Amino acid sequence: MRKQLSLLLCISLIISMQALHAKDARYAAMGGAFTAIGDDANTILANPAGLGFIEDMELVISSSAGIQPSAALLDYTLPEVAELGGIIPFQLRYDPSTGGIFDDLVDGEGKFLIQEGENAGLSFTSVLTDLGFSSDGSTISCEDLGEVTSWYDLVSVLDLLDTALLSLQAAPNVTYVNHGVGFSFEQGISILGTPERADEISISSERSAAAALARRFGPISLGINADYTRTATVGIETPEFADFTSYNQLIAETFGMSDPEEITIEALTGALFDGADTHTSLTFGAGTMISLGSLTVGASLSDLGTIIADGETPVETAMKQLDLGIAYESNRRKQDFDEDLLNLLVAADIHRFGDDEGRSLHLGAELGLQLADWLTAAVRAGYSQDLAGKLEDLSVSEMIDFSTGTLSFGAGARLLVARFDLACSMPALLAEAILGEMSDPGSGQVETALEGLGDIAGPSITFSGSLVF
Repeated sequence: MRKQLSLLLCISLIISMQALHAKDARYAAMGGAFTAIGDDANTILANPAGLGFIEDMELVISSSAGIQPSAALLDYTLPEVAELGGIIPFQLRYDPSTGGIFDDLVDGEGKFLIQEGENAGLSFTSVLTDLGFSSDGSTISCEDLGEVTSWYDLVSVLDLLDTALLSLQAAPNVTYVNHGVGFSFEQGISILGTPERADEISISSERSAAAALARRFGPISLGINADYTRTATVGIETPEFADFTSYNQLIAETFGMSDPEEITIEALTGALFDGADTHTSLTFGAGTMISLGSLTVGASLSDLGTIIADGETPVETAMKQLDLGIAYESNRRKQDFDEDLLNLLVAADIHRFGDDEGRSLHLGAELGLQLADWLTAAVRAGYSQDLAGKLEDLSVSEMIDFSTGTLSFGAGARLLVARFDLACSMPALLAEAILGEMSDPGSGQVETALEGLGDIAGPSITFSGSLVF
């Protein structure tokens, strides 16, 4: 074993270079306020009626990279190794003249010995041999030392995911939209950290296929969609440095692999999830949009099946699923299907309108510049927050409560067939603290905000790259 101990580190790097669901970076940057917009493939799931206002055929092959850390990431430090006297293995060096391993931060005769901790006075070579890193059972070679740092890479990545990262997500996506018809297919992988539950991460594979159909009657469009999702999840325990031998044995027994490096390929091909816990769902939704000049109103239901199957009355269940939205668009695209040089788009949604526990507010805005069909640019901003409680009891101050909300912003551009979109979101409380720190340096507002956020999601970034035909 030499390279195989890069295991989930390899997966993490592959994921970070790839790609989210049909709701992409533009959706994220505008705070999810898409119920009344309906001008791109996001409408397949957000509100299928929007397809009735899309006249041009569009085939999009996209890939988005998404990372969502917890606020604890900004305070994260690399773990020290107690068995090696509290040092970090990158400090170890191989001495070809003696074949010994030494700490390059220690001078003098004691440099080959561990200076402190339970193994103080022992040689690095003997301790690493006992931990199972020796390829011949008695000495540590230069190649074996490389395996030590590879293992530490893995332990560090898993520790980072376990304590400070909520998710890394990947999902190449293909969508097709043409005259009231839309299709979307996606197969992705997510690594999910569990800051609230130590010593475990999850690797999840999701396959999703969606189809939507819309029919326009003058200013009114009606649409339906179907969404099939299959999710498979496996759990991976996060090891300590001393777990080297037992962890590799666990990988071999759990996944049937003598070479743990195979897990990287298995994860990407889907074979890793053959025996995993799986969940499948098939949902049907419906929506409507009404264009009133520059103003559009929209409504959508996400799961028509539960309206009939749920124990509550159909009206109560439908209200819990109901998303309502309103959007203003300066160029009246839904009326004359023409594009202006500048276009201002402002939208507001309330999702799950009748659900007192799951209701949420979403606001979004976009300023677009279009020089030609193949040359465009846009800047975006959004805000979202939960609206728990009975709607009639919520005051104006509770409707916009920065202490619980999330701010988002982003940009996008298209050149010929290439389109790029970037979104960043963060707790509004953290954004407010950053602005306060900029106006009053040294006030400690950011540090105070991070302490209050704890394991709550910190700043997240989503990047989408697409080929549009």
